[in-house]
Amino acid sequence: MRLQVLDYETSKFYQFQLKVSDEGVPSRSAFATVTVDVQDTNDLSPVFTPATYDTVLYLPVVEGTKVTTLTAMDGDSPHLTNLTYTGSSSDLFQVGLRTGDITVKDAARLRPITYNIVVEASDGKNKDSTTVNIRCLPILSSNFKFQRNNYTTNVIEGLTSSAELLSLRAVGYNTQDSVSYSIVSPTDLFLMEEGTGVLHLRESRAIDRETIDSYSLLVQARDERKPPRIARTTVIVTVDDRNDNMPTFIESPYYIVVQLDVAAGSAIGRVKATDADIGSNGEIRYVYFVNTSKPNRLSDFFYCVTVNTF
Repeated sequence: MRLQVLDYETSKFYQFQLKVSDEGVPSRSAFATVTVDVQDTNDLSPVFTPATYDTVLYLPVVEGTKVTTLTAMDGDSPHLTNLTYTGSSSDLFQVGLRTGDITVKDAARLRPITYNIVVEASDGKNKDSTTVNIRCLPILSSNFKFQRNNYTTNVIEGLTSSAELLSLRAVGYNTQDSVSYSIVSPTDLFLMEEGTGVLHLRESRAIDRETIDSYSLLVQARDERKPPRIARTTVIVTVDDRNDNMPTFIESPYYIVVQLDVAAGSAIGRVKATDADIGSNGEIRYVYFVNTSKPNRLSDFFYCVTVNTF
């Protein structure tokens, strides 16, 4: 019998039957099915497809702009193919360790030349590498442009639905031409419909005004000419306040010492509270409450001046 090496990628299991017989007369037999599962080992290297990447980046851009995404495939089972990506030393671009995304690191220093980056994919044991050629080109002036140089829109904080925020439209192209829209600047909160130019808030991604109160998005329109015409504009998204924060006393609890001969109407202490909301949502009104269950009511001796603050 010729011995064969077990290979998980060829067959993940083997199945056969065993027969057992006694020596009685007549002889009786029984059968059992045996399944042998083959455990995978990390014996395959990741492979980039394609072997070399060529991409074009139109200038100017902003920090975090995605240039391209690299993909390496590994034939081993998923728990053995947790790939990581690392790039050659570069002050201009960076490679996402887990995603394979190449993004702009220093937009101000990019020039209209071709940059070459070597990227390596590793599964912890085996490796493969590829070269990424990034050709930087300036956006050529043309009558293809957005209707406005910049746009503004508002969104209420706390919104979690896929809300439509704004519809953008480029002009200066024929009706039969195909135009695609995208957000150039990095964002995980907003998305744009490629075919319509409609800007949305991503579903289930609530915005908190107290963390960031406005966002600046660089939006691009691109036609299919060779070379393509590019138009860009800026969208400022302002986050409107919602009354989602409670007032908070500062340095509470408060301890106040009062002399017995203090004159009526004298100020004996001060409390202070803040509210992270703004406008009328952040207005604070101080009200004096008394525990009426106690026989000696403090209101017989003290009162609070009601003050509205912002």
